[in-house]
Amino acid sequence: MDNEGFIRRDSGANMERGVSNMVKDSNSLQAYITETYQSMSRTNKKMAMHILEYPFKIATMSLEEFAEATDCSRSSVIRFCKHLGLSGYRELQQVCLTPRRLFTEEHGNLEWCYRVSEVSIQQTFQNLDTNEFMEVIRRCAKAPQVIWYGLGESGFLAEMGNHKCRYLGINSYCCQDESSIVGTDLLMKPDDVLIVISQSGEGHYFHQPLAIARSKGLFVVAITSKRFSWLASQADITLFAYSKAASYNRWLAVIKAGFEALISTLVLRIAEERGTELEYEGDEL
Repeated sequence: MDNEGFIRRDSGANMERGVSNMVKDSNSLQAYITETYQSMSRTNKKMAMHILEYPFKIATMSLEEFAEATDCSRSSVIRFCKHLGLSGYRELQQVCLTPRRLFTEEHGNLEWCYRVSEVSIQQTFQNLDTNEFMEVIRRCAKAPQVIWYGLGESGFLAEMGNHKCRYLGINSYCCQDESSIVGTDLLMKPDDVLIVISQSGEGHYFHQPLAIARSKGLFVVAITSKRFSWLASQADITLFAYSKAASYNRWLAVIKAGFEALISTLVLRIAEERGTELEYEGDEL
């Protein structure tokens, strides 16, 4: 029993002595914390989690602010830094600021996926017509209900928007095929908003649903990548989401990061327009 206890203490000491050789940048810091997190004390876990979640914010936080944010004492913070093999809190800040090596550098087409996702979100927001975006927000905030419609992968995005709406107290429902939206026409009310999602903006399955929406007095919003598509020409307002695809035998595997970012932003802004107070994570950005 004593020997076992001695072995554990010695193993821990060896680990700490070896940390200084491992924690040299943000990559090694993240790797070390991830590897040893389960064996950390409750206090150290709180500090470790804060480092993982807000690495850039730490660079602007004083020692006192970090201690308060993690509900730890200043001395606990210093001890944790020493445990990481660092000289103190200032060196921890420097380590957190060192650029992380992109996982894409070593993994082939992940570079393409990463860059396309990044550019899709950037282009979507840079080219967003803010006046039309705000009009959609006002319409949806006042609407008796928001109806989401999309097929295939776009149907998943429609359900994502609906799911967020429901949790935020926005009355909505989702249709993921033509028959379901045609079958719920009796539920539609004047001033409802129909949001139709489609990367291509083309397809016969839009024609009857939009005709019904028009006859019921709905406001139609399209979210698509194609400015000159049939859907864009029929909607009251079209929001454009940037996207790119990999192809195989004429089938497109579309990266829709721009769609997801735009839909999430739209729903959150609708909620705020309705008076919902939201707390946002990631404020270090």
